[in-house]
Amino acid sequence: MGTCLSAPLNNPNLPPEAHKVLVQHQTEPPGTYALLPAFTQRTHQRRSYLCANCHALLFSEQDRFSSGSGWPAFYRPTDANQVEVTWDLRCWEAGAFVGARRAARCKNCRGHLGHVFALAGGSNNQQHYCINAHALHVETACQ
Repeated sequence: MGTCLSAPLNNPNLPPEAHKVLVQHQTEPPGTYALLPAFTQRTHQRRSYLCANCHALLFSEQDRFSSGSGWPAFYRPTDANQVEVTWDLRCWEAGAFVGARRAARCKNCRGHLGHVFALAGGSNNQQHYCINAHALHVETACQ
């Protein structure tokens, strides 16, 4: 397991955008990742996606796909023990509760990553992880 920095609130090096996502459970606007070079640069290197707070390994490039949602999407975590899925009861629109959804968070530091949804047209056990780009640190390695 990666080195925990206690909690996202205790990391003085966490950028404001990452703090909003990881600590305040905010969702960045769709398409934000398209503005970040780490997600858009074509490379012959293999990418790993780590928690922006504690750098625990969360996702790999081989499990990333284009969901058309506007956020980085993954079929599964690299290690199921690194991502915790819980019920998010903060689903309010215009002051009315609209239902619960499943939230993904880093099991190491408890930072909010994004949400987990069933794949459209998939079986009951097919899902995708819709992750906020600012919750991730992208690391590349030569193949």
